[in-house]
Amino acid sequence: MRRLILASVIGGLFALALVASSLVLMLALSGGAGPEVPERAVLVLDLSQPIADAPPGNDVLGHALERALGGGVASARLDELVRALDHASTDNRVAAILIIGDVAQTGLHSSWPALHELRTALETVRAAGKPVIAHPFFWGEPELFVGSVADEAWIDPLGALRIDGFAFERLHFAGALEQLGIEVQIGRVGRFKSAVEPYVQRHMSDEARAQLEDLLAAQTKLFHETVSGARPIEATALRELEQAAPILDARAAIERGLVDRIVAMDEADAQLARVCGEPEDWTPERMDLAAYAAAVLPAPTSDGGRIAVLFAEGTILGGVGSGDVYGDTLAELVDEVRLDEGVAAVVLRINSPGGSVDGSERIRRALERLAEEKPLVVSMGALAASGGYWIACPAHEIIAHPNTITGSIGVFALLPNVEQLAERVGLDVHLVLSAEHAGAESLFVQKSEAQLAALQGHVERLYEFFLERVSTARGLSLEAVVALADGRVWSGERALELGLVDGLGGLDDAFAAAARRANLSGELALDFPQVGEQPFLVQLIDGIAHVAAPRSAEVHDAAKLFSELDPLRRAALELLATTDSMGATAHMPFELRLR
Repeated sequence: MRRLILASVIGGLFALALVASSLVLMLALSGGAGPEVPERAVLVLDLSQPIADAPPGNDVLGHALERALGGGVASARLDELVRALDHASTDNRVAAILIIGDVAQTGLHSSWPALHELRTALETVRAAGKPVIAHPFFWGEPELFVGSVADEAWIDPLGALRIDGFAFERLHFAGALEQLGIEVQIGRVGRFKSAVEPYVQRHMSDEARAQLEDLLAAQTKLFHETVSGARPIEATALRELEQAAPILDARAAIERGLVDRIVAMDEADAQLARVCGEPEDWTPERMDLAAYAAAVLPAPTSDGGRIAVLFAEGTILGGVGSGDVYGDTLAELVDEVRLDEGVAAVVLRINSPGGSVDGSERIRRALERLAEEKPLVVSMGALAASGGYWIACPAHEIIAHPNTITGSIGVFALLPNVEQLAERVGLDVHLVLSAEHAGAESLFVQKSEAQLAALQGHVERLYEFFLERVSTARGLSLEAVVALADGRVWSGERALELGLVDGLGGLDDAFAAAARRANLSGELALDFPQVGEQPFLVQLIDGIAHVAAPRSAEVHDAAKLFSELDPLRRAALELLATTDSMGATAHMPFELRLR
């Protein structure tokens, strides 16, 4: 029986491999250069598609299968979309750009800096004389921020528009932990390093509230200036709408100057014909912008003069792994790039709140070695704070977005104690010690004053190391770094004023800076190296399972619910995963959700 089962499993896997091989062969025979671009194509930018900084990772086959079979909604890569728009601005085959969909801001995807980069690229297309049209069904702040760049902004007869301002949401767990019988003891440096607050107090400190208000002010300023500069509406009128928080119907949105005309979804083709100067019966050939990117963007070359693009997206952890930023894994990739003679310069895109001290330092040291041999430019996305700023220090040049959240130069430690919880559920824990403090790392005992003092000393030493690294890297006095550190987060715009970054811009600006430093000219050859690819069979099984997963409305709703609860999950993980052996971490001071 076992032999029969084993034979069946092997036969099934062989059949799956055969199907996948056939699929790959069919795709190759159908044209390996990607889809053809039709004449007078209308490129569609669907904002409901999550926009990610980093490539999808090792699951290359899974993503290929998903696209080939039309399952689910795969994320799009920001740099590909931006470069595709730049290419479209001079492509005679492209008639117009159509923006549709409601922005999908989940986790680090479709962040405000990412939307800003897209909008800047759309400005280039419009400046080249190609029409840009925006037609989301629902208009909120993200859709209006991007869509305001358009020559014409359309709204469905049943659509709506709402502007109600911005808010940061932060969960505090202290009350729940107290009821459960879990105590969290802390060590920290920096008045604004408030990551520990949710675990030990039920209310937000004045310092935490002050820095959040500063970030909201910066975000609001960018939104008001951008929209009022593109639409016939004053910033004061936008502020009034935010205070009233109305949901405007289509006609009211037009009266306010926020959109131009009412266009039903089934009327869009006729309106596109008008905008593009085509006959009324013209049927535009729509092409997804990601598919256009696959058709027109050059493949990485093995010749010299390449710019390697690396990504640090997610929480920084120690060791080896995939899914977040693992110190050993990224450091290994950095070393490979450093030794690659065909790589002339490196751009590191950081979109991380930080995390593990040892993981951050492992990456920093590898980047420091690389910077001794090749130009290194850092591009900051939505977040490059704490450990995310730690790893940026070796760069020759740091470029942030105006509303990047950065800084947070500080260190803290969390030591959970579940002694009371264990008593409540009837667990009896007995420690046998060889020395007085041997059980300090146990979750079941309260830490003594001496143990907490030792922990605080460890945290302060790490903080001094952080300050020194920033001082050396940025050419600032130690006193100046101390004044702007203290665990405080800054917007990219303020970070530029303080000397923490060198310029404002996006990935394109970082590519240009790297090319300039490496004396490269002409069309840039970009490479996106990865390390530790999974075996083909593992990719095959994961890919088919991913495509075959149910995608009903109920599953989508459940995913939204889990997204709402994600801060709870991450908080629990970070208690353990982002700390070093002494409990210290260089993490952003809070879990932020900008709404």
